[in-house]
Amino acid sequence: INMIEIKTNSLNESFIGEKIENLKIFPKTGCKIIGYKNQDGSYSINPDERQPIEKDCCLIVFGKPEQIVALKEYIYL
Repeated sequence: INMIEIKTNSLNESFIGEKIENLKIFPKTGCKIIGYKNQDGSYSINPDERQPIEKDCCLIVFGKPEQIVALKEYIYL
C-alpha cells in the first residue's frame, strides 16, 4: 500500500470546486482519500465526502501501486 499527497493545484481544473464524492475516486481507481490539508495548513482526517476541492490544498490518498497509477491517470487528464 502506498500513500501520496496530491496538490489540488495540479489536478484537472474541472475538479476544483467539486465535492470529494463527485470525483468518484474510489470507484474509478480503488484509491481512498484519507485526509485533506486545508489552505491554512490544518488537516481533516477522513474528510467529509461533501468537502469541496479548493485550490492550494492537498488530498492525502492511499492505494496499491496499480491503483495509484490509475489515480494519476484519472486526475491529471
